Amino acid sequence: MFRAGIIHSQTIDGIDFDGSDPMEDIYQRKVMMMIDSQRDSSMSDFPFDGFGDLPMSDTRLMHFNYEYRVPGFRNRALVYRYAELGIHRYNLLEGTDWELFSLKSFNKGMNPCAAPYFLTMEAFDPVSWQLQPFQALVCEKALGVLDISVDIARPRGLEEPSPLCKQGCELSLPLPPWPSSTDTQHFYMLEEHELRNTPWVRLYMDLVHCTSSRCMSKSRLSDFHILQVTIGSLDDAEPPRINSTNAVVYIIYRDLVKFRGGKPSELRAIIRRVYDESTRSLSIQGKHWNPSEKKEKKREKKNKKRFALLKKRLGVWGAWRLRLDVYRKQTRTG
Repeated sequence: MFRAGIIHSQTIDGIDFDGSDPMEDIYQRKVMMMIDSQRDSSMSDFPFDGFGDLPMSDTRLMHFNYEYRVPGFRNRALVYRYAELGIHRYNLLEGTDWELFSLKSFNKGMNPCAAPYFLTMEAFDPVSWQLQPFQALVCEKALGVLDISVDIARPRGLEEPSPLCKQGCELSLPLPPWPSSTDTQHFYMLEEHELRNTPWVRLYMDLVHCTSSRCMSKSRLSDFHILQVTIGSLDDAEPPRINSTNAVVYIIYRDLVKFRGGKPSELRAIIRRVYDESTRSLSIQGKHWNPSEKKEKKREKKNKKRFALLKKRLGVWGAWRLRLDVYRKQTRTG
């Protein structure tokens, strides 16, 4: 029997038991004990691998449900491309043709800079005609540029072979120069039907833009139209193969928004993929640029350097007058 008129207040694990309803307090204590026991047993029997949903204080990861739009999170296109890249790594190594069906959730590192992404998704297997739960780990090495690695890509419940060695701090090597159009021995140009059957080329191009502009939307990515694709193999294969594990992809494409506006619209991108068998990591690095804008920047840099020399010789006023005269001549001739 509980004595009436006496209220005992107690706080357990952040829950306030005020004693107003003794039977309710006993029930809540039993529930808390059951949750703690289940949590302890689950942590001991199944160690956390980054893909579950646990408190941020325990894992240093933020959990996001991709099926629901999170206010303030505008990197949906980027994260979806990361999930497609995980499927691509599995297909590249296993020789399959799986496709991403839906991205369910992901855990992101809490550090503000480059972060790991633990992705949980469903993949479609065209052989068995079934959906398979799938997991992938994509790690960013830098922000503002395509420099990532895919360390895990597997069906859920299937353990990958352990890597021979752990990843260390690696310096990113510079990307190779643009190839010569006459070198057909070391480079292979894709035909139109081959490009249609190679969806990862489009994925690489989207990743180049999503990583440089993280708020890039899906509709904006659809404005880029591929014109030409050339592949160079890093495996010393002659002629180069489309599905070489280590390869460099050269893409010429067009920005339809700038093309409609009459601006220079031809863009170029270089993407390099390298698979390290010792760490079982697939590294993707790349960049994109506008050749016309690059020439214009070089011209402006040259003019600034020339004006600085004139400034030393003629002084500020004389150099400014000379620059004004040149501008007037250009406007008259134009």
